[in-house]
Amino acid sequence: DISKIESGKLELSMRDYFTKTLFADVISIISSQIHADRVRFNYEIPENFPSVLNGDETRLREILINLLNNAVKYTQKGKIVLQIDIEDQTEDAVHFVMRITDTGVGIRKEEQEKIFGMFVRSDNKENINIEGSGLGLSIVKGYVELMGGTLVCDSEYGKGTSFSVHLTQKIVDARPMG
Repeated sequence: DISKIESGKLELSMRDYFTKTLFADVISIISSQIHADRVRFNYEIPENFPSVLNGDETRLREILINLLNNAVKYTQKGKIVLQIDIEDQTEDAVHFVMRITDTGVGIRKEEQEKIFGMFVRSDNKENINIEGSGLGLSIVKGYVELMGGTLVCDSEYGKGTSFSVHLTQKIVDARPMG
């Protein structure tokens, strides 16, 4: 997908999806990767979030899993939080933010601009034992931008990181997912 993103040839696969299923799948995958004795995983998703949206569910899942996998890799103790918030909702669409926050190693200020580049990893000397190609954030950024959204990183070295994904999706069924 990275070469398709760069060439502008990646197309979204738009379809209706159940939000509760998407979030439950992601939470299940990430929960299985966390060592509960050292790291807590919390999630905050509003019960009134619309139950069915239209968008690229596969790429949305990849965005969440990529960002949460990074949080798991770089957090040795403390907590990881997945927070979904509705920023605005009309009859036809919902604008929401997905925020992944961790108490991991953080990212140095001077590296925060570079981390979205291809094959770039934060603080390679300090994190030599952490696996990864340095493509995950570049792919996430490409997906988010293709969906018309924004991706923001806020980090303090030694304290943790927060990634916020702002997206708008069409509402198919506005009934709360519960």
